[in-house]
Amino acid sequence: MLQLNERDWVLVVLRTLRTADGTPVEVSDMKMTAQGRHLRYDTTL
Repeated sequence: MLQLNERDWVLVVLRTLRTADGTPVEVSDMKMTAQGRHLRYDTTL
């Protein structure tokens, strides 16, 4: 459980990984405080 006060910003990331034909194989749901975060995702298409 996040320990937050009312003024804290929160990042919510929802990611779905799919096979080449579009079938979902994994879903990730992440929540984190925004302070000091730098998110980087390298993807290959």
